[in-house]
Amino acid sequence: MPANSPLDLLEPGALLAGALFRSMVTRVGLQASLPIGTRVGPFRILAEIGAGGMGVVYRAERADGQYQQFVAIKCVTGGDSVDALAQFRRERQILAEMRHPHIARLLDGGQLDDCRLWFAMELIDGARIDAHVRASVPSVAARIGLLRQVIDAVACAHQRLLLHRDIKPANVLIDADGSAKLLDFGIAALAGDQAAARAYTPDWASPEQISGGEIGPASDQFQLGLLLDALLRSPAQPADRARWIEMPTGRAAELRAIVTRATAPDPQQRYGSVQELDADLGRWLAARPVSAVGQSLEYTLRCAVRRHPLIAVASVTTALTIVALVIGFSWRLAQERDLARAQAERATREAANAAAVAHFLQDDLLALADPNTSQDVQLTVQTLLERARGTVDQRLAGQPEIAAQIHATLARSLRGLGDFEAANAEFELAESKSAALAADSPWRLELDLWHGDLDLARSLPREAYARLQRVADAAAGSLGSDSQLALEAAVRAQAARFELGEQQPAIDALTALLPRLDKTLGVDAPLSIYALNRLAIMLNTVERSADSERVRSEHLLRAARAYGADHSATLTGRLNRAVLLRKLGRLDEALVEALAAEDGLRRVFGANSVAVLHAMNARSRILQDSKRFDEAIALQRQTLAGRIALLGEQHDDVAYSHVNLGGMLMQTGDLDGAIDHYESALKIRESLLGPEHVDVITNLTLLADTERMRGELGAAERYAELAVERGRRVLAGDRVELATALFRYAQVLAAREQTEAARTNASEALGIYALTYPDEHPRLLAVRQLMAGLPASETQ
Repeated sequence: MPANSPLDLLEPGALLAGALFRSMVTRVGLQASLPIGTRVGPFRILAEIGAGGMGVVYRAERADGQYQQFVAIKCVTGGDSVDALAQFRRERQILAEMRHPHIARLLDGGQLDDCRLWFAMELIDGARIDAHVRASVPSVAARIGLLRQVIDAVACAHQRLLLHRDIKPANVLIDADGSAKLLDFGIAALAGDQAAARAYTPDWASPEQISGGEIGPASDQFQLGLLLDALLRSPAQPADRARWIEMPTGRAAELRAIVTRATAPDPQQRYGSVQELDADLGRWLAARPVSAVGQSLEYTLRCAVRRHPLIAVASVTTALTIVALVIGFSWRLAQERDLARAQAERATREAANAAAVAHFLQDDLLALADPNTSQDVQLTVQTLLERARGTVDQRLAGQPEIAAQIHATLARSLRGLGDFEAANAEFELAESKSAALAADSPWRLELDLWHGDLDLARSLPREAYARLQRVADAAAGSLGSDSQLALEAAVRAQAARFELGEQQPAIDALTALLPRLDKTLGVDAPLSIYALNRLAIMLNTVERSADSERVRSEHLLRAARAYGADHSATLTGRLNRAVLLRKLGRLDEALVEALAAEDGLRRVFGANSVAVLHAMNARSRILQDSKRFDEAIALQRQTLAGRIALLGEQHDDVAYSHVNLGGMLMQTGDLDGAIDHYESALKIRESLLGPEHVDVITNLTLLADTERMRGELGAAERYAELAVERGRRVLAGDRVELATALFRYAQVLAAREQTEAARTNASEALGIYALTYPDEHPRLLAVRQLMAGLPASETQ
């Protein structure tokens, strides 16, 4: 083919993109433009709109006096044979009979004296669809609505065995009424026409068009998928991987799955028809499960919960908490797959389970939050879950396995709310209803895994470690040492071991697990990423800041690669890095990182969410260390108020805000205000965690120090003595929390002139600190300074 052939100028897929007219253009040179005023059939040429290889497009008006009408006329070369003209007339008739509100209609057509063919099309005065949505349509739903109009037009054409072959933004205009109009169907592009497939627009062509393979409706679907991707991006070119417009991460993932399926390289892997693509988009708009994602129980139930307008529940976090009820079910299904049970049997069981759980969520749990039936317009998450607990056994009588799952997921949600005793009661109910199952069955082991995690939160690290290690060993024996459940339990067991006081052995064991996780599950598997996060936290806790930063950097790299920069796991990792940078004294960097994480979490979860409040708390601590106390206190008060509104007074996050605010007030000299917040935190923690939790011991130590600074030495000694007594009983001998309690007790004793007792406690604190901190660490220096200021011993 010569380099300057008219074929080089073809507009692929334009109105006459068929093989018939390719052959015509091959034989004929470029055409001359029609002068303004030329009559074409009943029309008069007014102006040239545009030109391309397949012909010239003109604006024209009706000139036969019948009625006023403006049209777009396209002239193309060809029509110089009887057969070609007959084919043209047949195909013109097909297009003329195709009436659809979103297709630019063929109105007339004929042949000029020079054998050129002309078509009169509906004239659309409007903008390209991509330019229109960027300028005027911020809503994702509205953009998808416009695309569905285009899909409906393509579906209509496919029913008549017509293909378009060149769907792209330039061929979709938005008219004055805001309606999409699809232009330029190739009239020779009847389904099965192979020669027509050789024309295409490179950036918008399907793989089979490019390779010269078989062309069918799936090729138009491919281009519709690219168009969907373009409408959610700016700029619109599919090769430009610009970010999509902002939307919740989970919703974006569903749309990405739809785009991925519609644009699959293999036509057989795409949707069965463009109608199926349209149906999936309809399901997305209705917040129903989209087929491109799959039909897992977790995903199906999460969508079911999302559809309910929980406007009676106090906040967005309420809805998120309800969604969290169903997350645990995916574990059970994964383990059943590990057992390789028969596919048909598993599908039947899972379908029955999903139906039972969906009925419970729909008719019991979510109905409680329906403002049309509930009189409690201030219904809280806590109340909602408490009411739901009472309906489980009644609704699921005779289905103990499903009831056990519901009790377990309620337990996990209650644990997230900080109601550990209620969560423990639900776990015990789940275990009693699972008693008929073997102790090493996947479900029983998984239940123990969750219960072990709760034990850890309840300040029972010994029980947690024993339970989690048993799960790890049993799962390794029944499912294999590299099964998901065995590895998950092993990772969580080390977290419990760390809290038990075996910090270095836990760090060593988790470090040794990482290569196994990477090899078995992959470096970007969720559990591998989670384990890195836990290790970074452990290293930070034991003051191995450089090692922690190295692990944190790897964690962030993997999380961003696996989930994307805007995923909650990546953003939370960035927030944890900000905490680490604060500890390293790199406060400017920490503040930048914290702000970026907070903004991202706000986009993902909304402003009123636990994650955003956690980020605000971290940012306030950075401001505190930067000695920007007014800003830090104001932000922490905002965080405290948000947590109370979202979670209620009795929550551990609320206690943390009280403690942080107390510390800030103490630094600014407001000791009475500090005491008030420390006492509020102590009441919450003793109620939720029990009197011997490490956080309670730390709280007592803070109160002792503040009372000493106020000059209330009697109260200070009572708090310090209690902290040391409980610390000795429940903490390992090398825990820094115990050392801090001893040091504060020594300070109080020194102030009360009990020199020898002060020296004994300070000496013990110094020995513990020396096991963790370098010689010049501020805590070691503070203890040495206290000891140096004590009067000499009588025996010296």
